[in-house]
Amino acid sequence: MFKKFQNRIDAGRQLALSLMAYKDRSDVVVLALPRGGVPVAFEIAKALNAPLDLFIVRKLGVPDQSELAMGAIATGGVLVLNDYVVKSLQIPVQKIKEVVMEEHRELERREKLYRGNRPTPNLQNKVVLLVDDGIATGSTMRAAIKGLKLHSPACIVVATPTAPPPVCRQLQAEVDEVVCLITPEPFSAVGFWYEDFSQTTDDEVRALLKEAASGQQNIAYLDAIAAQLQSEKEKLHNSASYARSLPTDELTDGWQERDSAAERELRDIEYSKLSAMQLRLRQLDEAQERLKAGTYGLCTECGKEINPKRLALDPAVALCVSCQSSFEKEALKHNHFATV
Repeated sequence: MFKKFQNRIDAGRQLALSLMAYKDRSDVVVLALPRGGVPVAFEIAKALNAPLDLFIVRKLGVPDQSELAMGAIATGGVLVLNDYVVKSLQIPVQKIKEVVMEEHRELERREKLYRGNRPTPNLQNKVVLLVDDGIATGSTMRAAIKGLKLHSPACIVVATPTAPPPVCRQLQAEVDEVVCLITPEPFSAVGFWYEDFSQTTDDEVRALLKEAASGQQNIAYLDAIAAQLQSEKEKLHNSASYARSLPTDELTDGWQERDSAAERELRDIEYSKLSAMQLRLRQLDEAQERLKAGTYGLCTECGKEINPKRLALDPAVALCVSCQSSFEKEALKHNHFATV
């Protein structure tokens, strides 16, 4: 007997564990089928460090039995009908047209509501993880797949917590990979396999999209910082190449005594420059370690957030203003000074 998911968040976290091969890849995009697929996809995108977006599809419910799908429509004018359901229930063509028109209006409403002024993502040559909270007949997912292929992705992976075995097999013939955690038979309904299957609201969808976008902006910011730190390190290493020609510890005091005062002064200046570069390299190394550890931007003494303006001036800064001031006062007491 399969264990039920607590809710969509639990399902998303479990599903993410089966998708770790796609973690930290720049060519991966997670697309959710709203509304129920969004909380599931949000957890996956967060775990994989991947951008989250929507692919809006509307189920075409059978008249007077709206939970039973007779087909689906998707962005781009895509229409998919379940011939078996349509024929077995003898649904008139006019009824189908009426449902299509109604759902098309709803699809357009959701496009405007969820996306606003945001452009649709460029999916060409991308690895697309297409996520829903469950698949029953497969009509909705097939419409999404059909619409998605118009965007020429490199690969389509259908990811869902639960679906009937026959539907999974059918979808495997249409996409590159299907990842489904449980395939119970008899299936009953998607909601049966959740302890909490309460409806996802429009506000929840918008909030999750906003949070995911904020997280991606933070990742992009950290990537830029990492590149900046590495670039500065490389420049310092190149600038320090002259150090190979500087005097070493093998030089005797006698040699230094024979040097002119001007030569000794020049050597002292060069040693001071080299010392400053070595200190800066240590600071850059430590900043890179903080990036890896996920503590970048936090004071290494008190743990408080460092003012972003200070980080903009020096991405390797490690102390907040208060701790920096205390450090400088303590350094002055001992007749030495260092910059952190």
